[in-house]
Amino acid sequence: MAFGQLSLKGRALKLLAAREHSRHELERKLAAHEEEPGQLQAALDDLQARGFIDEQSVVDSLVHRRAGGLGAERIR
Repeated sequence: MAFGQLSLKGRALKLLAAREHSRHELERKLAAHEEEPGQLQAALDDLQARGFIDEQSVVDSLVHRRAGGLGAERIR
């Protein structure tokens, strides 16, 4: 299935497969693909309830990615 034909949930999963994303990042990246009001929020609510969106994991990933260049304490 081409990326253009994916559902909102499918698009979100594709983004999450590449790296951790916060809910806010996903909302920003997927807003243009929402066809009905509330559709994006429902998809993200479901993914968050299933553990695919985890804000603490996003923070941990960011600290890990940037710690080498900036230092872990500075990132925190």
